[in-house]
Amino acid sequence: MDERIIIRQMREFDIPSAMDIKNDEGWYQVEDDWKLLIRTSPEWCLVAELGAEVVGTITSINYENKIAWIGMMLVRKEYRAQGISKFLMKSVLEKLKGVEKVKLDATPAGLKVYERIGVSADCDISRLVRMPAYQKNHFPHGARPGTNNKFLSYKKCSLEMPVVT
Repeated sequence: MDERIIIRQMREFDIPSAMDIKNDEGWYQVEDDWKLLIRTSPEWCLVAELGAEVVGTITSINYENKIAWIGMMLVRKEYRAQGISKFLMKSVLEKLKGVEKVKLDATPAGLKVYERIGVSADCDISRLVRMPAYQKNHFPHGARPGTNNKFLSYKKCSLEMPVVT
C-alpha cells in the first residue's frame, strides 16, 4: 500500500468524493445517508486519503457497544488491490474494540475482500430498491414488477473482531 495514504475521520465536506465513489459502483445511497452517519457516529466514519483525494470510505454505527454495523466500504477502482480496504477495516475495528457484535452486509465482490480478513457470512439477505418518484408512472407505491426495480442480493456477515495484520 502507498505509505502516503492516511486514514482520518470523515467530514461532511468529504461527501461529494464519497458520492463519486459510490456512483461508480452503482450503489443507491444519497447524500443524506452520509450526513446521517457522519452526524450520528462521526468517530466511526472514516476515509482513506491520498494527498487531497479521498480514495476510500468506511462507516459504522455503534449501538451502545452491544452491536455495531459497518457499511459504505468503498475504494476507488484505480486504487484497489493495494490494501486500502484492509487498512480501512483494521482502522474501524480498532475503534470498535469492546463492541459485543459487529455486523455488515456485503456485495458478492465485497465478500471476497471481507473473507480474506476473517469475516464469515451468516445468511443471505435481499434488498428491494424503490424507484424514484418521477419513475412511478401510475403505480401508487413506487415498486412494480419489471426491470425498473433493482433487487440486490447481499450476504449478512459477522465479525468476530479478527486480528488484521
